[in-house]
Amino acid sequence: MVVVVLVIIGVWWYTHRFVPPTFETQAVTMQTVKEEVDVTGTIAPIQDVSLSFEQGGKVAAVPVLVGDRVFGGQAIASLSNSDMYAQLLGAQARYDAAVASLEQLQEGTRPEQLEVYAAQTDQARRAVTQSETSLYDAIATAFTQSDSAVRSTADQMFSNPRSANPTLTVFVSDPTLKNDIEWRRLLLEKSLIGWENVLYVKTNGMTDATNADEYILDVQMFLQKLALAVNALTPNANLSQVTIDTYRSAVSLARTNVNTAATALSAAKSGYTAAVQALSIAEKQYTLQAAPATDATIKAAKAQVDAADAQVAQYRAMLAKTELTAPIDGTITLLDTKAGETVLAGKEIARLISVGKYQIDTYIPEADITKIRVGYSATFTLDAYDDSVVFHAKVVMIDPGETVIEGVATYKVTLQFIDTENKVRSGMSANVTILTEEHDNVLAVPSRALQTRSDGTTYVRTLDIEGNPVERTVVVGLRGSDGSVEILSGDITAGEEVITFEK
Repeated sequence: MVVVVLVIIGVWWYTHRFVPPTFETQAVTMQTVKEEVDVTGTIAPIQDVSLSFEQGGKVAAVPVLVGDRVFGGQAIASLSNSDMYAQLLGAQARYDAAVASLEQLQEGTRPEQLEVYAAQTDQARRAVTQSETSLYDAIATAFTQSDSAVRSTADQMFSNPRSANPTLTVFVSDPTLKNDIEWRRLLLEKSLIGWENVLYVKTNGMTDATNADEYILDVQMFLQKLALAVNALTPNANLSQVTIDTYRSAVSLARTNVNTAATALSAAKSGYTAAVQALSIAEKQYTLQAAPATDATIKAAKAQVDAADAQVAQYRAMLAKTELTAPIDGTITLLDTKAGETVLAGKEIARLISVGKYQIDTYIPEADITKIRVGYSATFTLDAYDDSVVFHAKVVMIDPGETVIEGVATYKVTLQFIDTENKVRSGMSANVTILTEEHDNVLAVPSRALQTRSDGTTYVRTLDIEGNPVERTVVVGLRGSDGSVEILSGDITAGEEVITFEK
């Protein structure tokens, strides 16, 4: 029993004996205290431009590819504009004529000049007659080539081609294509008959070329479909390779002849239109020159010059809208069109980002946004590279409005590169450190050494000669991101040891 009591007393004494505390300390130093904000961001080009045509039309050319470097003003794509260009030339001619007429009025007209204008009018009238004849000949030639292409070349591959049920005699594996070709052949018979009638019907001395345009287009589409079928033929017991080659050659030649005729028809139409316009101008010039040069006449001539000038400007503006150009030097990142397609006005067909000029888009929580100002410097690393590769940037913009991300109010902050680096690519993730404040060569202690009394004052503890902790009141300043805190005033000096942990 005595032994048990002694054991209990021994245990109580051991557990309740006084053990002096041990302390961990750290020296007070003179150092640089930096306050920083760490965020993540995304690399983005400074300029990201979406490109679209202001007007719709058929794409004539796309001279660039995705990934190509382009310079400001370089063509990205263009629309077919031959008709518009012809209109511009006509408008320019009318403007030049209007200017010349005005100058002539102001100078006064001589009889010999009137004779010249009369001769020009007669010449323009003869040109209209000649162009009318040329247009008629072009329509006739287009009919002849189309008639030969269909009724001679194509019909050798049909049975009953001119009946209500024309049937292809060669095997076509695609039933849809076969039906399409036979249907078009049925319609073409009516078109050819109608076209032939057009050649003998004239309105006001001129053959109507509108139907001819439609007819030859139908023939071109028919031959295109037939070429698809012929090119897909393969030899069999009823069809030799020689016959197939003959068909292909004949269809190809027919297409060439019809296309050539179509081009000639278009040129003849343009020539006739230009001749008519030239005659109208010549007649107006003669009338204007023959009339007395009154003030009203001169004012009218000036108005014609202004109107012609406005029309030229209008056509120039319209012509410019048919070409899509790069507004900046950059790289093509999107190209959603190709030659031959029809595009709508306003539809994005290309995207362009600036070359070698990047920025970082970040979103700063509201708790840190008040620390950041435009012009603050920053460093960042990229997830794609080692942390030792450090880049430099500066804050260039802070959005005034908030952006709510996952229920938290943030503010978009944009940083611009100070140094350039070819390794950087758009879309990379960046780890950004923004320096918000920096105090050099100041007295600093670890934040773990600071304690606060109930009255709100701050103090640190040091050890006296006997190793006992002593409180020293301090006033703190900037709190660094690395855990160091600036001491503005207090009874401590550099080199002293402050308690950071007590055990």
